[in-house]
Amino acid sequence: MENLVKDTINFQQLQKEHEHQNNPFAQLEQMEITEKHVKNIENTKHLFQKLFIHSHMTLFCSEAGVGKTTLLNFCCTEMVQRGYKVAYINVDASASDMKYYFAHADKHGYKLINPDMTGHGIEKVIEWLKAVGNGKADYGKTVVILDTLKKFTSVMDKRLIVEFNKILRKCTLKGMSIICASHTNKFKDEDGNPIYEGTSDLRNDFDELIYLIQQKHADGSSDVLCTANTDKGGKSRGVVQDTTFHITKEREVFLNKVTVEIPKIITFPKKEPVKYFGEVEKDI
Repeated sequence: MENLVKDTINFQQLQKEHEHQNNPFAQLEQMEITEKHVKNIENTKHLFQKLFIHSHMTLFCSEAGVGKTTLLNFCCTEMVQRGYKVAYINVDASASDMKYYFAHADKHGYKLINPDMTGHGIEKVIEWLKAVGNGKADYGKTVVILDTLKKFTSVMDKRLIVEFNKILRKCTLKGMSIICASHTNKFKDEDGNPIYEGTSDLRNDFDELIYLIQQKHADGSSDVLCTANTDKGGKSRGVVQDTTFHITKEREVFLNKVTVEIPKIITFPKKEPVKYFGEVEKDI
């Protein structure tokens, strides 16, 4: 019996060597791009403009103070208008800012969630995400925003971030779209591009890595370029177009409907921004 097992193993090894000789790419073929992959890219469904992709995990990354939360709140407006149910889980804002964010969520029809202020904990959110992933319901019309990612898991701990990413991935397999706000490192790479904060598993596991690049103006406003361009360190598994926003000092947001060049030194056109939605709530 033992000899039979050895002979079987030897035969299997010889068979693999023979296959390798006939097809040296056998082990690579599981990664080969097929017509199915191309059609999936062509049929990409977006949540907002061509920035966020349906049923994907997106990392929305910048240094502090650029306007991640302000822009995400703005994007929620169009998502709701498109028929999506949006939950913005914000565990990073101060109590005073939460008043402003609540007014915007209440006006535009999405849910603002904060487990700490309501006497619960982040663990409750994670339990819900696990239940979604393990359930049978279809969440194809649901968008969840986590702000910020490092409040839900340690982005510097490989084991923890891998486990959390698995939870998120199971949710996207149920149709849910997930956007995670995250931070960049204090230092940029040798080309001056931002670097996300966390282990390599973040870049590997997320479908899109979108960087926010800011240009401030003397009047207190700013232009913010959102890019998944690989030249800027970004990543995408679908069609993601560079998108530029104008943020006033009062936190009004406008979508710049113009093409923006991305040279080494970021420049933005002098054209007046096009107002896209109604004013963000002010004087609250």
